[in-house]
Amino acid sequence: MAPLTADGIAGLQQITGALLYYAWAVDPTMLVALGTITSQQSKGTQATADAVVQLLDYCATHPDAT
Repeated sequence: MAPLTADGIAGLQQITGALLYYAWAVDPTMLVALGTITSQQSKGTQATADAVVQLLDYCATHPDAT
């Protein structure tokens, strides 16, 4: 797959940074997925972006995590 642009990678880093803070503070079930995504984000592809979208869908589906 083709790599993401620099703006695309920066967007992934912003999203994963915000979710990582949330995962540490509230919902540690996302830590495994975030670890996988963050290990791939510096050379992100469309598959990495799709994984972030899937994780965001998970967050939207489970808004009441404790």
